[in-house]
Amino acid sequence: PYNELNLEQKAKAKTYFKEQLYALVLPFKLDSSHTFPPLANLTFALFARIKDKETQTISYALIKLPSFIFRFVELEKGLFVLAEEIVEAHLEELFLEHEILDCMAFRVTCDADIAITEDEAHDYADLMSKSLRKRNQGEIVRLQTQKGSQELLKTLLASLRSFQTHSYKKHKLTGMHAYKSAIMLNLGDLWELVNHSDFKTLKSPNFTPKIHPHFNENDLFKSIEKQDLLLFHPYESFEPVIDLIEQAASDPATLSIKMTLYRVGKHSPIVKALIEAASKIQVSVLVELKARFDEESNLHWAKALERAGALVVYGV
Repeated sequence: PYNELNLEQKAKAKTYFKEQLYALVLPFKLDSSHTFPPLANLTFALFARIKDKETQTISYALIKLPSFIFRFVELEKGLFVLAEEIVEAHLEELFLEHEILDCMAFRVTCDADIAITEDEAHDYADLMSKSLRKRNQGEIVRLQTQKGSQELLKTLLASLRSFQTHSYKKHKLTGMHAYKSAIMLNLGDLWELVNHSDFKTLKSPNFTPKIHPHFNENDLFKSIEKQDLLLFHPYESFEPVIDLIEQAASDPATLSIKMTLYRVGKHSPIVKALIEAASKIQVSVLVELKARFDEESNLHWAKALERAGALVVYGV
């Protein structure tokens, strides 16, 4: 924790704040003329109660932390401090002539559900594309907080609910659940430490899936003709499946390929093989657009397949 640092380490933290964080954080002073700003999905920020040193007026402030900054700041070899703790310790440099009375870190999760029925539009893909652009601005359904007083938490909740009521007044509110944490928020950022170069020796060796022994032949179709084969993923490699599609796409004896795609990666070799095959043979693909949180990737590849000449049917 920042409060356990010695003077020399705090000086390093101050230097890091001025050189790396000061220009990136977004401070907002909230008052009658500056209301609560919109918060995108998974926004991580600080909420503070501040007092004007001259007028003694108490107000509130929001400090947004960008998602691309390093969460763990290495001040010395092996000594890591959370970025939000460094920002919190230097809030008076963001709000000059103000005293910081209270502060808490928080994170919001927005409703990412896309509710679309088939009869809403003739162009389902276009409707899905428009809905995806609005996903990050959905209604806040979860609030996670760390530290801070109960009074500050109540003020933050009231501010968020007031903002939501105003922003979604034409919609039915589903409610917002609040959770107070005694540990750091967004534990996924611990991957920064897992992937740190100094800790490589602590990691388990990478797992390499085995190639099924019946797929040692060059011609995969001959292997399948001999007997049915079952692949047990992830322990057995997915490579034979990719090789099978690529071989079928390049084989002049292939008349057509029909496939269902549910979750497609950003660099899918299967889709690339289908795109290549579509210029030579009939390719029909059923793409599931409602594969949750993979809709955007699936939509991208579906359009690429259509441009290549494949027949694409959208599953809902």
